[in-house]
Amino acid sequence: MAKETKFISFFNQKGGVGKTTLEILVASYCHSVLDLNVGIVDADFPQHSVQKLREDEISLVRTQTSYQNAFKEQGKKVYPIIPSNPGEALTDLSQFENTEEPFDIVFVDLPGTVNTSGVLSTISKLDHIFIPLIADQLVVKSSLEFGLLVNQNFIGKPGINLKSLHFLWNNVVKSEKSNLYTATEKVVTKAGMHILKTQLYQSVKFRKPEFRSTIFPMEAHLLKDTNMVPLIEEILTVIGVSVAPVTLTV
Repeated sequence: MAKETKFISFFNQKGGVGKTTLEILVASYCHSVLDLNVGIVDADFPQHSVQKLREDEISLVRTQTSYQNAFKEQGKKVYPIIPSNPGEALTDLSQFENTEEPFDIVFVDLPGTVNTSGVLSTISKLDHIFIPLIADQLVVKSSLEFGLLVNQNFIGKPGINLKSLHFLWNNVVKSEKSNLYTATEKVVTKAGMHILKTQLYQSVKFRKPEFRSTIFPMEAHLLKDTNMVPLIEEILTVIGVSVAPVTLTV
């Protein structure tokens, strides 16, 4: 059976919830650690944060010997990042289909507003979207409204490819006791939507350049206590991508 490429996105209309960072972290881990064939379409025009990060890293590799040596030692090609925009994203996604070496997952980074032309049409052609949440009432309200819109008008509708929508908690403070988590999850469940079981904990590690690189693998000790690995495993289960178990040495 031919491998089926999964097209997914982390999306939220509110800034600061970590959608682009999550895209980079999951893509890089899948590529570097799990040896999956992945790519990113950076359609978040004009920011193009993912593409700019890659360009900055390439500059470091070209100009600094330590980075050159590290890149040679890992002996692995970088995964492709295609700069795009919402209006051209669907055309650019087609570049990842019917390739000589099939892609496992293609991530699509989109602008955080559904009013931008091309955003909803691109979402409709994806396989799965994940909506990051943080414990902020305005973020939760906006996210739930968008989730309901997609759940009611996209999933399961004729001519729509989107198969699932899942919320996920990001930037969770372990010591924080908030009724917002429980109340939100009740609303999600009552509306027939889904939320991932794994929560990402708040950590300064997510801001470290060596943690969110598009070229170099994240260091195992940085993954500790973040819940990043269980989250990725849960996401892969949701989208139907199987991988061999991996043991990280910290």
